[in-house]
Amino acid sequence: MRAHIIFWLFLIPSYLINSNPNNFMVNGYCLGHERSLLLHLKNNLIFNPTTSSKLVHWNKSNDDCCQWHRVTCKDGHVTALDLSQESLSGGLNDSSAIFSLQYLQSLNLAFNKFNSVIPH
Repeated sequence: MRAHIIFWLFLIPSYLINSNPNNFMVNGYCLGHERSLLLHLKNNLIFNPTTSSKLVHWNKSNDDCCQWHRVTCKDGHVTALDLSQESLSGGLNDSSAIFSLQYLQSLNLAFNKFNSVIPH
């Protein structure tokens, strides 16, 4: 008898909460402008596609940029990017798409080969 009570009191409400269709948007499908910004960023970064393990997998054929390697989203907005160890070179300029990702909270650019020029 106790097993039935536990089932009704805990498992069914838990199932109903977890099966709510609105829960899919928590990490969910990326918004179109976020996807466009990431593709713009990728196209403006200098990296070697043969050694890339992340950027090389970002592509136009997969509409959901939240499913792209090392991209984290919340409510369709990009909140974190991990571009570490991509052998990125060159640098980022003021017009880089990365600065237009308004919900970005975490950015990992560690172990890349950015050129830096120290002004005199």
